[in-house]
Amino acid sequence: MPQNLPAAVDVAIVGGGVAGLWILHRLKRRGMTAVLIERGPFGDGQTLYSQGILHRGPKYLLRPGGDGSFPDLLSRWNECLEGRGPDRGEPDLRAVRTLSPGPWLLSRSPLAADLANRFEAATELGLVRKADPAVPGTPVHARYRFQEPVLDMASLLAALAGPYAECCRVAADPSFDLDSGSEEEPVKVTVGGQVIKARWLVLAAGEGNEALLQRLGRRNPVMVKRPLKMVCIDGENLPPTWAHALDGEIAEGREGAHFTVTSHPQGSLPFFPPSPGAWWWYVGGDFSEANLPWSMEQIREFLQPILARNFPGVDLAGTRWHLMLVNRAEPLPSDGLRRLEPFVHVDGPVVTVWPLKLVLAPLVADRVVEVVEGGA
Repeated sequence: MPQNLPAAVDVAIVGGGVAGLWILHRLKRRGMTAVLIERGPFGDGQTLYSQGILHRGPKYLLRPGGDGSFPDLLSRWNECLEGRGPDRGEPDLRAVRTLSPGPWLLSRSPLAADLANRFEAATELGLVRKADPAVPGTPVHARYRFQEPVLDMASLLAALAGPYAECCRVAADPSFDLDSGSEEEPVKVTVGGQVIKARWLVLAAGEGNEALLQRLGRRNPVMVKRPLKMVCIDGENLPPTWAHALDGEIAEGREGAHFTVTSHPQGSLPFFPPSPGAWWWYVGGDFSEANLPWSMEQIREFLQPILARNFPGVDLAGTRWHLMLVNRAEPLPSDGLRRLEPFVHVDGPVVTVWPLKLVLAPLVADRVVEVVEGGA
């Protein structure tokens, strides 16, 4: 990290996850000056705790009433992953490791007629492909494969941050002042004793946005936390797998609960303890979102038989299980309906963002650039 940052910039960004880093890239490519401030390692929060799936919408067909509608940004991501992003002002993500071309949909019984019809429509749109049991590597119980790459988060963060080390700074407790700046540069940020004046302050710190807004005296937007109980499983012989599965009962006889398993290589995520195996399984889904007062032992008692049914041949007896408590930060919707779309709120020189999903980070950057350029 650099010892000195510019004394005056167009934009100061707080938060070094994928959204903050993508915003930084877009602003720099548009010829603006910007700095990024992060309290710890890049992505130390929602980015690193994500499962790395570039959602296109079909997963939400699995939920009651879900229609699968979702912004499809895969072609834009693919351009970056293939090295064609810089031609369009986007980042070069060729160094990012793609862990899987997409999760499988597993179901031990045929899909209900309505759900099957919706997946047929998704197949015609190219969002999923039918599983062919004759193809080597197709899991037992596989019905479809989602066309949604799964990325290694550590390599994604490194690719986004690498070109901009000179304008990033780790600071555990920066201070902000919106009153003592000039009319042209109303924001004053103090980082490690250095004062930086900025025209705009972008809050992209995920769960940290709440405390930042309070320090700035802003009552809006209001943030809510969606607590999740994620499970990490490690063992010597766990095979890599990526799948959404329909199975199980969670509470009050609820049928058709779904869960998601992604695999991550040893050492790729800092919160995974050392493991004797090459891969970790990272598991979430309905059980993690149900806010049930379960201990790790109760979750394992519930989940291990379901995993065994859906992944026959995988020996889970000697595996170690770890509970990860994760808060997903989101804006409080005015009508109470949770939406899967990027959120950008402008209040004077303060812009607060939550991408809500990894795949939506480019859209957040688009909207921040529009705000900043529109107010130039």
